[in-house]
Amino acid sequence: MSELALKVDSQIYGGWKEIKIQRGMRRFADTFDLTLTDKWANSKERRPIKEDSPCVVEIDGETVITGYVDDVSADYDATNHTLTVVGRSKTGDLVDCSGEKIDYPNLDLVAIAKKECAPFGINVVVECDVGEAFKKATRDVGETHYEFLAKLASYRAVHLTSNPSGDLVITRASKERLGTSLILGENILGATSTRSKRERYRTYIVSGQQSGNDTLNGTAAAHVSGKAIDKNIRKARTIVIVPDDLTLNDAKVIAENDRNVRFGESQAKTYTVNGWKHDDGLWVPNKLVPVIDAYNELNADLLLVHTTLTINEDGELAELEVMPPEALDLIPVPEEEQDEDTL
Repeated sequence: MSELALKVDSQIYGGWKEIKIQRGMRRFADTFDLTLTDKWANSKERRPIKEDSPCVVEIDGETVITGYVDDVSADYDATNHTLTVVGRSKTGDLVDCSGEKIDYPNLDLVAIAKKECAPFGINVVVECDVGEAFKKATRDVGETHYEFLAKLASYRAVHLTSNPSGDLVITRASKERLGTSLILGENILGATSTRSKRERYRTYIVSGQQSGNDTLNGTAAAHVSGKAIDKNIRKARTIVIVPDDLTLNDAKVIAENDRNVRFGESQAKTYTVNGWKHDDGLWVPNKLVPVIDAYNELNADLLLVHTTLTINEDGELAELEVMPPEALDLIPVPEEEQDEDTL
């Protein structure tokens, strides 16, 4: 069984009876939830883990989360004591905090992210091209740092997540393929999937305005639009997205990104396996994993987008959420075989 350690203020805490570690490409801050039950007997010693303490979570000596303790809860009586410690990556501060209005003229996403992260001591790691600079990006009063950066990231079809060091990571779908397959009837203990097209549309229209200048004004600046099509959906289903100040290229990217994310989410599946590790290490997000699932007539490489590692009465388990890689990249959505009368 894997060994998890929580390091707080140079002290190491182990022996956790219940563990839940969540990491994912669609989680801006990874989280941990640890519970320990012991007996006080005649001792009244309290475990000195304090809320808001800097901390590191390790699994078998490998760092998986660097951040802060959010909550420390105790349930106890005269003899028994149950301690629960909950925390997040350093990027959790960006989710919680907001500020005054600020303008960032002529900066790209990386430069803006570094300015937003600097007060919190958070580094920015860039794993993909982020495109051109924004003519003007504005964080409004009360808008959280995360909401602001996530909005800009959607304009460039990139995704924001955190890494084991607590850095902000700007990324797209990885092309790295794991050597371990998920196979129904072998290492897959259970699976859940829901197929739905409720949140998908045939036509995605992004409509908005861009800032005018000496060479761009009037109608040209007032009307900017982009379109993406999902041929797998009935023709009548249309959605119009109205973002902030954008360019013509932004509009097309936003439309395609929204189409792809919705497609991927409609195809998501979660598989449960024994243990937290595959042949080459821990299960971690943003890896391609071969999936052989006869029930879903599936034999394909899917993107591992979210992992939940648990220890409880059922033992040590990993829940692995997978999607088509198109969900987190601007790869054309594959066409399905459809009855033409419904499209």
